[in-house]
Amino acid sequence: MKTKKILLVVLLIILICFVIFAMYQLIQESRRATIFGTVSAIGAVLSSELNKGNTVIEEMFHPISQEWRFVTAEEYDKIITELAKTNNLDIPEGWNLGSPLLDFWGNRLMIGYRKLPDKEHYDFIVISKGPDEIFQTKDDVSRDQYK
Repeated sequence: MKTKKILLVVLLIILICFVIFAMYQLIQESRRATIFGTVSAIGAVLSSELNKGNTVIEEMFHPISQEWRFVTAEEYDKIITELAKTNNLDIPEGWNLGSPLLDFWGNRLMIGYRKLPDKEHYDFIVISKGPDEIFQTKDDVSRDQYK
């Protein structure tokens, strides 16, 4: 009888662990989906603003070559603030204009850019490093893959 009780308790603990793990996975996937919307919106708005000739945004980018460059934290904050003034960036609730826009894991998104070979257009990527907080790993969230 005692063995059955112990076995039942062990099975219950395993079941609880499984439920907690499943809930954690659902939360992470929900976060990834929300951040995907944000990074996609920021990338689209950046392209749109530059194609419209937004000189305020254009002056924030300093492409030297066709190599990827990622903006600094200070540049990022300025860019996001400027874009958010007149655009819907699909930003999660709770963000206030002027404060850093962070992903669910407490990091600024990464904005990378380069000049395209035609020397007139930009190529952008907006990335969240994801829950592991390491760039270029499988849990990164971006609209496009880093090339």
